[in-house]
Amino acid sequence: LRNTDTAEGAPEPVAAVERFMEAVYKEQNASLAAATVCRDAREADAIDRKVEEVKNYAKAYRNPQFEWETPKVDEQDAEHAIVSVDLRMTTDDDRSADQQLRFTVVQQTGWWVCEVA
Repeated sequence: LRNTDTAEGAPEPVAAVERFMEAVYKEQNASLAAATVCRDAREADAIDRKVEEVKNYAKAYRNPQFEWETPKVDEQDAEHAIVSVDLRMTTDDDRSADQQLRFTVVQQTGWWVCEVA
C-alpha cells in the first residue's frame, strides 16, 4: 500500500512548523500537534510527553508565555526541509529562557514535521 494517509499537510515547510508550534506551545493540545506530524514519527506517547512538559511550565512559573519569530528555512529540496526557530518563554516575574529548535520537515501530501532537535 502506498500513502493511505488522506490528510493534507501544510502548504509549505514554515507553515508546518508554525502549526506544530501553535499546537504544542500555545494550544497545549497533543491531538492538534499529532495532526502536524508525519505518519512515520506520529508517536502519541512522545507527543503527549512534550505537551505535558509545556503544561508543567504553566504550573511551575507565573503565567509563562511562549513566543517565536517566523521560522526560517535553512535548507530545502522537493522532499525535505530543515527549518529553524528560536523559542522564548517569558513569565510575569521577569524570567525568560531561550531555546533554538531545528525541525526536519517532509513533503507527503503537503509538508509535515518529522523531527525536532
